[in-house]
Amino acid sequence: MFRDLERDQKVFTGIAAHRLFSANVGYQGQTLTGEGLLVSGSYFPVLGLTPVQGRLILSGYLARTQLFGMLAYDPVVLGLAAIVLVVVALGAGLAPAIRASRVDPMRALRYE
Repeated sequence: MFRDLERDQKVFTGIAAHRLFSANVGYQGQTLTGEGLLVSGSYFPVLGLTPVQGRLILSGYLARTQLFGMLAYDPVVLGLAAIVLVVVALGAGLAPAIRASRVDPMRALRYE
């Protein structure tokens, strides 16, 4: 029905469609349930978004994806993402280590 509407309509500059679906994804013996959105090829242009090409690997299958205005392999984005991940990892590891180093070992052993 959508394809017929898309082909025959003359009033709008474009129309788009989407459909919500449920999916089960299994990986390493665990299954997750989630929802996805299946969209028509005109979905992003009708919304006024300019997608660019990126890459997504699913089960060894390299799929081309298009998302909102940045390349998945853009060196600036990858560099900034790496810096953010390092800062978060250091914070998550250093905060408990600093707190633990302030505890007197003899006092901690008495309560064990």
